[in-house]
Amino acid sequence: MIGVSLPLGVLKNEPQTEAQALLLEQYGGRDNLLKEFKKLKVDSIELRSIKPGFSTKEVQICTQAVFENGLTCTIHGELEDVGSKVFFENLIGVIRQFPCGIDELILTVHSPKDSKDDEVNRANSVKLLTRFAEFALENQMPVQFALENNRIHSNVPSIVTCEGVLSIVNEVNLPNVGICWDFGHIYSNHVNFPEVAELVSPEHFIKKVIHTHIHAYEGRTHFPFMGNAILPLEQYCALLRQGGYKGIYNLELDIERFYKLYSPRKAFELSILTLKQCLDT
Repeated sequence: MIGVSLPLGVLKNEPQTEAQALLLEQYGGRDNLLKEFKKLKVDSIELRSIKPGFSTKEVQICTQAVFENGLTCTIHGELEDVGSKVFFENLIGVIRQFPCGIDELILTVHSPKDSKDDEVNRANSVKLLTRFAEFALENQMPVQFALENNRIHSNVPSIVTCEGVLSIVNEVNLPNVGICWDFGHIYSNHVNFPEVAELVSPEHFIKKVIHTHIHAYEGRTHFPFMGNAILPLEQYCALLRQGGYKGIYNLELDIERFYKLYSPRKAFELSILTLKQCLDT
């Protein structure tokens, strides 16, 4: 199953930036964009991203457009230090909107970076993931939390590397908490800090993966599969298959980073086809 991340401005059909406006113009609007993605065998759209205090109405406009075009959705959100009811009150409206046949909502999150002390951030990650995941289980809410590995900015071991994320997920140890494996982040970390970041995620990390973020690296992350961008895509997809992964292979491009270099439409479509060819082999 292939997914694609899109910003809320595109999904609302109300572009917030020049890049978003160009993408919508090239497709003739949001609905045509979603229809063309569907023709390319895209199954899921990820809302990227929902900030604390988001408007339920705005998100429902986005998810309704996704569902009406025959696609399912996931959400890229944030962990915030609030009560469980506050955290979920806006999501409830989105979950209730899901059509029949969609069993759960995957919510990808990053570890919070509120402190300069990594151990404090790790403790907060464990606390918040446990709080919200337990609340979801107790209230029978069909939400799966996927903690994402992220970029590092030095050769100091960090909680956002694969091992760091795995240690947090293992400590939380709840059935609705897993990992979002970000291919581009692990590759970027290895290119820039090979002494602390391996090219390949460990097997015990891969076993916990419930979602993915896929993008190429061209001096920066979140680039399409074109130009000089690189990523060991086939190797990473093969490792997931070997680990029994059955979830979404989600393409996460950031058009703000490349729209002046490449046509956004061409970038999305070529990247979708590249991912599809990799999965079909």
